[in-house]
Amino acid sequence: MRITMNRPIYWAACLGLVMGSFACSNPQIQAKEALAIKLEARATAQRESLSLYERSKTSFDAGDFDKARKNLLESLEVDDRNVKSWMLLGLIEFNNDKLYEASSAFRQASRLQPMRHEPVYNLGATMERAGKYDRAIEYYEAAMKLAPDSIRVKENMARCYVKLGKDPGQVRKLLEQVQPNEHRPEWRAWMKNVLSDHQEDLRPF
Repeated sequence: MRITMNRPIYWAACLGLVMGSFACSNPQIQAKEALAIKLEARATAQRESLSLYERSKTSFDAGDFDKARKNLLESLEVDDRNVKSWMLLGLIEFNNDKLYEASSAFRQASRLQPMRHEPVYNLGATMERAGKYDRAIEYYEAAMKLAPDSIRVKENMARCYVKLGKDPGQVRKLLEQVQPNEHRPEWRAWMKNVLSDHQEDLRPF
């Protein structure tokens, strides 16, 4: 038996199929458009934030730290994932002895880029300035795992060891690693004094 369908019903059925297909694909199109808008907004925010960072860096280099700080806060309001802004903000706060604010900024930078040693090193320096030498050593040790050849990390760790009266052997081990590559007069003088103070335990400079 042959089934027949009159033309109005046939075309209505076809239209229903087409409309149904469009309805199914429409959410996918909308999702793609929404993602494109979101990505463009993100890119725009990054550009604006970076521009504000560059302005703050110029002010920082010129010694206008208040203006630099203002631009950095604006930069982070636009894009709170700008690691450069967090790092420079932390440095400004550190130089102003606002150690809590400095450590907060460096922690944000470390969370955003956990494989970079600089934010962790800066946290160690902040703790050291606060007189929390044990905490500083913990951060320096963490930074050394990320950057085993960093002279600055080893020197600062050795300095904390000395301040805490740690085993001279630990100090010697660190200083012997940095000696060949450290050419700053103040640090060479410090290392010489440290090694001289522990001449029974350490080899001469």
